[in-house]
Amino acid sequence: MNPLDTRKNFYYHRIKVFMGDSMIEVIGICPVCGGSFTVSELHCSKCNSSLKGEFELCEFCRLTKEQKYFVKMFLKNRGSIRDMEKELGISYPTVRNKIEEINAALGLSDGSLPSVNVSEVLQKIKNGELSVDSAVSFLTGEPGEEKI
Repeated sequence: MNPLDTRKNFYYHRIKVFMGDSMIEVIGICPVCGGSFTVSELHCSKCNSSLKGEFELCEFCRLTKEQKYFVKMFLKNRGSIRDMEKELGISYPTVRNKIEEINAALGLSDGSLPSVNVSEVLQKIKNGELSVDSAVSFLTGEPGEEKI
């Protein structure tokens, strides 16, 4: 199932932890206050040794399930926004917005949008890769799914 189909924005982030033969999900962000959870114990099921302390989760562990799926599809499509549009059934501006959201979540940007290359947008319209409505939304930064 494609998690993007649900169009839900998951509040908490999850990581998978193996325990024996079963796998349980562990949340990385506190659903009460939004703070970051830390791991307090690591345990080896083979030799039964444990390591106690305060361990931070990796930055990718703090992405939402939807964001992780998007990154996976982005890598599968070798970073091609055009292929991402087809794969996920979303517009060019939406793909760009999701990339920016993930960059912000990973601390790679401040969440502000990059400058727009108007000639690139016009070329995408000419090539049929972007609708005029999507381009207008992209260039004006209108709110909604097509926002920038």
